[in-house]
Amino acid sequence: MTDIEMTDLEMDLILAKAEIATLKSEKAELEKAVAGNMFTPHPDMVKVVRCKDCKHLYCMSAVDRRFYCRHWPKGLEGINIVEENPYCSYGERKDGVENGH
Repeated sequence: MTDIEMTDLEMDLILAKAEIATLKSEKAELEKAVAGNMFTPHPDMVKVVRCKDCKHLYCMSAVDRRFYCRHWPKGLEGINIVEENPYCSYGERKDGVENGH
């Protein structure tokens, strides 16, 4: 190797180490913000209503734990099966339910 190639390799290594240090620092700041709940919500953000907390969710059978949405149009079989954790823009929170509790 010539001196120029070695210098280029050394420069690449220095840049890579600097990038890793920056990423580690950013990760630490994000972890601190998440732990301290320091995020400021965007003005357009809204709390979603999960299907399990929605007043439109109906459990037809406690045996098979199949849930149906009363809001959405019926599917091919005349029912609209949903899971508990998804959400939609039409969700309305059940009375007395706050964030899944």
